[in-house]
Amino acid sequence: MIRREFLGGFLALLAASGCGGGDNSSSSFGQPQSQPALDAALDRVFATTRSTSVRALLLAGDRFAWSGQRGMDPTVDPFTRIGSVTKTVTGTAVLQLVDEGLIGLDQTIERWFPQLSESPELTIRMLGTMASGIASYSTDDTTMNRYLSQPDLVWTPQQLMDISFALPRSFRPGQGYEYSNTNFLMLAHIVEQVSGLPIDRFMRERIFARLEMTSTTYPYTPALPAGTWRGRTEQGSPRDATDWNPTFLGAAGELVSNQQDLLRWSRALGRGTLLSAATQAQRLLPNPHSEGGGRAYLFGVGNDRGWLSHSGEIPGYNTQIAYDPRNDVSIVVLCNSDIPTSEGPLPAPAIYAGLRQAWEAGS
Repeated sequence: MIRREFLGGFLALLAASGCGGGDNSSSSFGQPQSQPALDAALDRVFATTRSTSVRALLLAGDRFAWSGQRGMDPTVDPFTRIGSVTKTVTGTAVLQLVDEGLIGLDQTIERWFPQLSESPELTIRMLGTMASGIASYSTDDTTMNRYLSQPDLVWTPQQLMDISFALPRSFRPGQGYEYSNTNFLMLAHIVEQVSGLPIDRFMRERIFARLEMTSTTYPYTPALPAGTWRGRTEQGSPRDATDWNPTFLGAAGELVSNQQDLLRWSRALGRGTLLSAATQAQRLLPNPHSEGGGRAYLFGVGNDRGWLSHSGEIPGYNTQIAYDPRNDVSIVVLCNSDIPTSEGPLPAPAIYAGLRQAWEAGS
């Protein structure tokens, strides 16, 4: 367990890390010999991005902490839209109900979705591991064109689910892997029906409050807290996407957070802090159809060669969280653009990969 005084010292370092550093700075706490490789990795990948700003950190137990910023005031921890990292929270909400015995992972979903009678074998586990065969509404060209051309539209979860339900199934439930936002809108609907709470309130009371994640919100509107950085996208056309309506993502990608909260969350997610050991073990079972190259999709989180990770992309923003449970190491990366790097990948996953490689080579 991270000693409270070490984490407190690291957070204090984050608050003061910019002293004399301008818009490009890095700081470390413990093991100063590890900093140069991480700095170099951040610089190398950031040079390939079209993000104007990035904020990254690595925390290794009570041994080492590093924070790097490029193109921004390092004393500010901006609010940011975290996109599909939201799925890790929605998945945890479901698993909390499993822990309470209110639902089961292998329970079929006809109780909540009688309109899907053609798929009676579809289970909660299949939704969370992307094995449902239900295509994401975002694969529908008409829907995406409408979203990109009218980003201020308000969407309801039911509206988005209905779009997906009308699309052809990608495969029989349990017989494949396909990433789908719709799965997590469906899981949020189940949480609401079983708990009697709106999904935002469930997350706030059952997850954020317990972890002291005071900067994480489920906004429902384009309004953002003061201190949110501006996000730029090339989806549709190059433009500022900061004020786009987030309801197009819902419980699959609507949350707003900051780096400090995501550090807390990556550790809680990886350690199973809010779940029993048995339920956390169930979370970590992969969809076998997703496995390859040391990677797999689990229940609302990925396994990247031993790191529990998830990226988040929403127009204007890109986020990555990762936790190595073998060595108690967290990496969190925030970028104010979802424009791919010149080498192809999205910026946050590319920076995470560079930092991870540098850390593993030197640790």
